[in-house]
Amino acid sequence: MTRKVGQGTTVRVDVDGAAAFGTREDNVFGMLARAAESVRSGESLLPTIEELDGWFSRLQAVQAEVGAQHATTLRQEAVLMDDRVRLETRRSDLEDADLASAALDLQAQEVAYQAALMSSARVLQSSLMDYLR
Repeated sequence: MTRKVGQGTTVRVDVDGAAAFGTREDNVFGMLARAAESVRSGESLLPTIEELDGWFSRLQAVQAEVGAQHATTLRQEAVLMDDRVRLETRRSDLEDADLASAALDLQAQEVAYQAALMSSARVLQSSLMDYLR
């Protein structure tokens, strides 16, 4: 079973049980049962210990495979987080207003508006005498 963890990157998220623990006929659990029977009967454990070493090596190989898959997932997670930060910064640069610049522009427009109002009030100033003429 594989999962997509990034664009063009898939990671296997399972392990074949037969590869890790053996088949129905020959598996680690049967070997452990045979070892327990050898202990109960007082037989030598040397052949069982050698078989246990083989299973241990097999399980280490499977564990290494899982570790490699996990490392790939962690690397891809870091790449995706970097992409997210980069894209958010780019979006911010494109969309967010510069607050200081916007406040200065607003203040400048307000001053220009006030000046226009004052000059038009002086030009159009009419008095009672101008009205009576």
